Amino acid sequence: MFALSRPVLYAFVSRTPDGVLAIAAMRVAFDLSVMFQQAANQFRHFFVTFGLSDIRRKKVFMACIAAGLTVLMLTFVLTPLSVWVWRDLMAIPEPARVLSIDVFLILCLMPAVIIWRNYYHGHLMVNRRTNAMALGGMLRVASIFLLAYAAAATGWLDHITAALILLLGFVAETLVVLIAVTHQKGQALRENATANM
Repeated sequence: MFALSRPVLYAFVSRTPDGVLAIAAMRVAFDLSVMFQQAANQFRHFFVTFGLSDIRRKKVFMACIAAGLTVLMLTFVLTPLSVWVWRDLMAIPEPARVLSIDVFLILCLMPAVIIWRNYYHGHLMVNRRTNAMALGGMLRVASIFLLAYAAAATGWLDHITAALILLLGFVAETLVVLIAVTHQKGQALRENATANM
């Protein structure tokens, strides 16, 4: 499902004016942002390794990492570092580099969203009830498809709205696993109450 998210988006962006340039800029921004997202994605295994005890401290730690990754991304894109990497080191053409900055700024929200999602992924993995993770992945792709279709139909689709759509796809996925974890907790409470009667 993760591999499908971007091609689905590109299929719509390619039909917009300057679609090839927009896709090039999105690829540049997406590929570099993966470095930061991969660090956030490791929290999927956080609770599997350390368990579900002392949740409050673990939430604080996860929030600190999310904030730190966001600051690192903003530092990259808002300083001459991005110019050096994209223009001087990678020789990205100037029109694509300028659009990449817009996309990357939106993607600065991605570590927080991924850590939020992986908080619930961790709970599902510890409880060995991971069906919602698959359902969430499918809903992410479906959400991206529908939002991209709607944006293209209304003439709103460009590199900025495409980046927002990708982000919203992950939010939709997160809501699925949030609901699943909430349901599992409620079910466990009901079972405990029944057992204690």
